[in-house]
Amino acid sequence: MRINAQSKLISSILSPAAKLWLRSLLEGISHLDVAIQGQDRQLISGYVPKVYLNAEKAIYQGVHLDKVQVWAENTRINIGQILKGKPLQLLEPIRVVAEASILEEDLNKSLSSFILANALNDLLIFLLKAGGIENAKEIVRASKIEWRSLTLDHQIASVGGIFTPTPGEQSTEISIRMSLNLRDAQTLEINPLELTPLPIWSSLELRTFPVDLGSNVNLEKMSIVSGQLFCSGRLVVEP
Repeated sequence: MRINAQSKLISSILSPAAKLWLRSLLEGISHLDVAIQGQDRQLISGYVPKVYLNAEKAIYQGVHLDKVQVWAENTRINIGQILKGKPLQLLEPIRVVAEASILEEDLNKSLSSFILANALNDLLIFLLKAGGIENAKEIVRASKIEWRSLTLDHQIASVGGIFTPTPGEQSTEISIRMSLNLRDAQTLEINPLELTPLPIWSSLELRTFPVDLGSNVNLEKMSIVSGQLFCSGRLVVEP
């Protein structure tokens, strides 16, 4: 999808400001397109009717993304400050339509990131709680977990790492194999298929459990094919 933009205000001020703002949020990116649609009388009031973003090989807080496309409408920005050379800012939450693809190799590069490592730790807590371990959160929080590998194949994700219960105790390999499906637009359903057992989990019963994605997320599609995760939906982006 392309949005034609002929306004001089767009080409000389808003597009560069939007690119600079986006790059300030990222640790790296190989390609970025920004297309803005609107009339000058709308834009000069800080109202942007439509925006299209296309990013490739972006890194956000240590998470590597292969391709991301975003469509946004009815955006309010600080146009007065932008015209004075200040950075772009969102003035209110915006609703966007987004599509993203993440390669298996990108996820493996991201395993040490705060976002992904904590998401996997939370996944383990959910899994243990669903299996009847009441102090799951305390166990995981007191342990050291180093996630080392992740594979994707036909709705199945497998993660592996090294689990150290407490400092000084013997480390053990841990692995989780699970299927991922959308129960609804705001709920991810995880069905654990295999868990490399530690002694403290020897009697653990593997049970399907839901994960609430939050009120700002409305996923329409999520699929895992060989070596790639694809998802699309609607999001609310806060200022």
